[in-house]
Amino acid sequence: MADIHTNWRARKDGGFYIATFEYPLYTDAPVSHDMEYLDSPYQLLNSNAVSTEGNVALPSIYLRAKLYKTEHGPRSAEADPKLHHGGTLADEVAALLSLSGGVRVKAGGATRRFDDNERYGKIMHWDYRPLPGLIVRRHQDMILPNMPNRLHLNWHGHATFIDCLSKDQCTALVKSARLYQDALWLAESEPSLSWLMMVSALETAANHWRSSEGTSDQRLTQSKPELAEMLRKAGGEQHLREVANQIEHTLGATKKFIDFVITHLPKPPDERPPAPHQLNWETKSMKKTLSKIYGYRSSALHSGIPFPSPMCSPPYKTDLKGSLAETATFNLRDPIDGKIWTNDDAIMTLNTFNYITRYTLLNWWQTMTPIRIIQDTNF
Repeated sequence: MADIHTNWRARKDGGFYIATFEYPLYTDAPVSHDMEYLDSPYQLLNSNAVSTEGNVALPSIYLRAKLYKTEHGPRSAEADPKLHHGGTLADEVAALLSLSGGVRVKAGGATRRFDDNERYGKIMHWDYRPLPGLIVRRHQDMILPNMPNRLHLNWHGHATFIDCLSKDQCTALVKSARLYQDALWLAESEPSLSWLMMVSALETAANHWRSSEGTSDQRLTQSKPELAEMLRKAGGEQHLREVANQIEHTLGATKKFIDFVITHLPKPPDERPPAPHQLNWETKSMKKTLSKIYGYRSSALHSGIPFPSPMCSPPYKTDLKGSLAETATFNLRDPIDGKIWTNDDAIMTLNTFNYITRYTLLNWWQTMTPIRIIQDTNF
């Protein structure tokens, strides 16, 4: 589950202070300001690291996290695999920074431990991790050409939002953010995998969003009324509820994905290319586009068929101003096998979908907290 939330609640509830740990956070984005607030167990420090090389992610940020525990320990006693996301508290912070700032951020292992009021701390490498690899074609057209953005660390609502979320909400947010984080990291080297990660990030959020709307048996009845009636006749409401709980995650997967994105869809970007290269943002057209994208995702996962190559290519510059095409219909010939794609096949660039994915997730995040999340698009 989300350790960032569990630790925050333990501190607020008067939990016992364990120690403070320091973690490097690696990024290729320029970083400004620090984030030190006395009312938060988390601090983000700007190391002012500057890279003169290309494919390098530097420890430009250091996270200091004060850890607390309650009678149940620093982590929840629950062992629910649904809450597992495979990362540490530092990984969670890095993922939320990545989503909120739209930048590549990865966490390293703990490097120092501070006990009580110890000033300098003890150097440690028990959780050593190799430097995160980053492959970015700096001297070519990039698939996500607007990166890296500048990451500002002076966002005052960073900790308060944690207290606004439930455990399940924070866990869903962290899981989605970690998938989006991986998508950014892979975009330039493995764009087809990046597509998968972004769709999965949205689907993870959609699963939580939909599960908060009624019970599983109500959703099954709405999605498949004939099946629900058969289950009632076979074993009553209890039988219906048990089956619904088992197949809940499969109920209307495509519709759930589309409904979630449409509900939280951002407005079109402020700067857009000429009309022939714009993506149709109208709801009916966007639903059709999202349905095709989800179909590509299913084919990639279950049949090993990658996303169309034009959708995995750098966006076309449409004019001398460098306006970037939102659709992927300029170069429809696959450079490897020569396959010709149609305009209906290659519907959107990864750069455009990155915009949709990030701001859809941020809009969803915003609905769960009264704190203003989206300010200058940075955490």
